[in-house]
Amino acid sequence: MEVRMKHTARAVALALLHLGAASAQEAAAPALATDGLKMERIVVTGTPIGSSKLKSSVSVSTLEADAIQNLAPTSAAEVLRSIPGVRSESSGGEGNANITVRGVPISAGGARYVQMQEDGLPVLQFGDFNFITPDSYIKIDGTLDHVEAVRGGSASTLATNSPGGIINFISKDGAQKGGSVGLTRGLDYDSTRVDFDYGAPISERDRFFVGGFYRRGEGIRNAAGKDERGGQLRANFTHDFDGGYLRVSLKHLDDQSPTALPVPVLVNNGHISEIAGIDPRYASFYSPYWVKDVSLTKGNGH
Repeated sequence: MEVRMKHTARAVALALLHLGAASAQEAAAPALATDGLKMERIVVTGTPIGSSKLKSSVSVSTLEADAIQNLAPTSAAEVLRSIPGVRSESSGGEGNANITVRGVPISAGGARYVQMQEDGLPVLQFGDFNFITPDSYIKIDGTLDHVEAVRGGSASTLATNSPGGIINFISKDGAQKGGSVGLTRGLDYDSTRVDFDYGAPISERDRFFVGGFYRRGEGIRNAAGKDERGGQLRANFTHDFDGGYLRVSLKHLDDQSPTALPVPVLVNNGHISEIAGIDPRYASFYSPYWVKDVSLTKGNGH
């Protein structure tokens, strides 16, 4: 009888152990899924009141800083390719991309039906200016915290030029102390870039952040000169109140990069081949012998 009781006690203990493990796995699974999808992330784009992704009634996606870093993007267009429902075509190198969302065509260069924002402010009120597209003014570096994208829904009523949606690039604000310094060097092309960012709380209610980049080089193609040069500096200071906060932001952008336009090829009976002496993989139409266009304004001399 004593042996039977011992075996029974062991069986009950083992069953309880498996039950506890199963309950722990069931509890951990939703938490892990929620953390991976960031469903509790408060979205402030395309809504008058911030709400979590889980409670939002519109089609919204977010892209976190670690995911953006893993992409190693060289432009805003490359970041947007990872957002569901967003179509992003690089048509001129680092800038001048064609951007739209599902269900809305690309009817012109730029982002005609999508408004691009930085920290809730429009980069440009209209996204289809010739060769002056919003993504040309958005530089991806360590100052970017995350990206919010709202497709359709409330976007058209809360922003101009946005029947397709709003894409909001949100900066770091120094809520977490720390920073980084990075050096990037082209392997088979001339390009050197330095990135830095740092932020920290100053007091219980105040915090600051500063960051940016500077680069110098020729670019990914032989441009016959240092056509890739400049950078940006961004900073902000935040003071928290009981019911909100006051933030002062600074952005200084002085950067230029070469434009990579399409390269002509030969098409013969559906077969595509290169023109003699023009390899589309490496061709560049920049030349040190170009002359500068000099023009006078209408009121010049008056």
